Amino acid sequence: DGGSMERESARGVMVELARYFPGAFAPHVARIVVQLQAPTPEDARAALRTLAIIGKHAAADGADAAPIDDPSLVEALLKAAAGDVGASPARRVVRALGLLSADAAAAAWERLLLEARRCTRCPATSAWGFRLAAAAFERRPATTAEAASAAAWLEDAHAAVGEAHCTSCPALEEDTGGCQANADLKAAAVELLVALGAASNLHLPVMDTEGSIAVLRGLRHCRLRPTTAMLAAL
Repeated sequence: DGGSMERESARGVMVELARYFPGAFAPHVARIVVQLQAPTPEDARAALRTLAIIGKHAAADGADAAPIDDPSLVEALLKAAAGDVGASPARRVVRALGLLSADAAAAAWERLLLEARRCTRCPATSAWGFRLAAAAFERRPATTAEAASAAAWLEDAHAAVGEAHCTSCPALEEDTGGCQANADLKAAAVELLVALGAASNLHLPVMDTEGSIAVLRGLRHCRLRPTTAMLAAL
């Protein structure tokens, strides 16, 4: 328990070592999960990043991590991600869920989508809700049984893209917060459309940077079919 600089260095070392040697950290997943409850947000986020790295490699090449059977892990991960609500934290939460056993993962996936749906009902957290859903569907495409849920998310994402246009004057400082909120919501909704493979014919003439990145990510992962209009807009 050193000073702030020592703790910051320790957090950075843990995350970077896990990135290059995930197998060495896999046997210690249970101890890292405990760190999600750390009193300082920085420690909790470092644990989240480390678990996400291990979970990503476990899914890709079977890192030697004992499966976790507690679906409530999703709540601890979401708490650790609180306050850092971009696309990357959402994907980290979902990647870390890759450490769960098959049964626990199914239950956690449902909990995650329920939390995402709850967030979309509040304007202050709606973008975070769409990003959680996007990360979930990107990692685990909807099954046939879940088609109705995916269709509902698809409808909501299209509606959000259509509604999230800033009508305030950007030159007025007091309006910029609303503009940014609308831009974040639109970008998050585009991320969800891309994750669902439904953004190929999206109207993109005024796509912002985050939305463009989401589309490029979809193209990279073969979730979208490139069109002339899409490439011209990008």
